[in-house]
Amino acid sequence: AAAGLPGACCPTNSGEMLNCCKITDPTTIEEAKCEKYEGCADLPGLCCPTADGTMLACCNSGAASFAEKGIFSSDDDEEDEEDEDVDAPVGASCSANLGCSALPGNCCPADDGTMLACCSDSDPENEAKKCENNPGCAALGLGGNCCPANDGTMSECCNAQVNNTQAMCSENPGCAAAGLPGACCPTNSGEMLNCCKITDPTTIEEAKCEKYEGCADLPGLCCPTADGTMLACCNSGAMLENQASAGSYGEDKKKYRRSQTKGRLSLDPVEDQ
Repeated sequence: AAAGLPGACCPTNSGEMLNCCKITDPTTIEEAKCEKYEGCADLPGLCCPTADGTMLACCNSGAASFAEKGIFSSDDDEEDEEDEDVDAPVGASCSANLGCSALPGNCCPADDGTMLACCSDSDPENEAKKCENNPGCAALGLGGNCCPANDGTMSECCNAQVNNTQAMCSENPGCAAAGLPGACCPTNSGEMLNCCKITDPTTIEEAKCEKYEGCADLPGLCCPTADGTMLACCNSGAMLENQASAGSYGEDKKKYRRSQTKGRLSLDPVEDQ
């Protein structure tokens, strides 16, 4: 209510529980009101911080601070904060997080486990925690924080070594044929590209751009591409079948016909009559 939000909040009509639902302490609400801060006085609701934990810039523009009002300055409060910090995750302190540095206590997460919005502001230490920035965790497709996690534990994947040789595009036939550089299986961000699944030599050979008159000037794979897309040039001019030796599949005494189904390549063996 203090934030001035309309409609349903706890939860919303879509079932989402807004952060402001957790703000129940009258003192905290009163001290966060925009009207309490000279720079934010013209704004409605909560500003310092807002209902989602963001500290607006106007809070530091001629602002009254919590310390000036003595809200968090008593010896009892200092002792309480020290007790809370004993079990707090490493780096949870608001002061240790750039975007939350103006707030007291713990923010990332707060003592109730809530991760305030200000925690996401760019900070080297926070970036280093992210799973996506640690190769071993990125390769597992993990999200959020891993090194350490929000509870302070260091995930096993933080020290895992990724087999960079196997991940290289050049070591995976489908990606190599597509002419992709660097790491593909997975990429440095942990994504496994579609070309990693293309391993059949025949499929790769038949998808090469050079096999099609309309695509002959293009490099890599065209019909389809490494991600399964059938380029328009595949139908512009016939496949250069005369260049593909009839004996290339002679060992199995099979011919191959190409068909296009939903924009993707299929190779169907047809026995000689």
